[in-house]
Amino acid sequence: MTDEQSKDGKSTGDERALPASTRTFDRSRVHAERQVATLRLLARLKAIDSTLDAQTARAYASRYIREQEPLILRLLDAGVGVEEVLADLAMSFPSIPKADLRYAIAQLRDRRRKQTGTAAAARAKALATEPQSVQGESAQARASINPVAEPLPQRPDESDEDYRLRQSLEGPADLRAQFIGEQ
Repeated sequence: MTDEQSKDGKSTGDERALPASTRTFDRSRVHAERQVATLRLLARLKAIDSTLDAQTARAYASRYIREQEPLILRLLDAGVGVEEVLADLAMSFPSIPKADLRYAIAQLRDRRRKQTGTAAAARAKALATEPQSVQGESAQARASINPVAEPLPQRPDESDEDYRLRQSLEGPADLRAQFIGEQ
């Protein structure tokens, strides 16, 4: 046993023997550890990227468009045309044929149509299963049929603003449809 160790074998002079909450924070040490951690993560990412490197211009264009999908979708939603986006990409990547860039953008549009198509199909299915008399009617439209409908009671824990919002969303109490389990 050395003079640095106590009877139970723990080191007394080493700061590592202390619980983590009582150790002093060494900013320069943590900064060095951070740099090492960052280099390890970058090395791992580089190894992954090397296995994913595109073999063709079309594959590279498709991968790039997928990576930039949020940006391109924002441009398209803002009114920028597909041809304008394609022209910008063609200027930025003169070594990639325009047909490959067009193909990659077409893939993006197909993915977007599938995503919005499934949402539209779900809405259409919900409308198809809803009774014909209820379709197109809102709580406010139903309330206009019976102008003396009783308003919803305000809950004790509810602010006036929350009450008005709930009232506008749910409509009058006597016109609301009762659901299973509601009384």
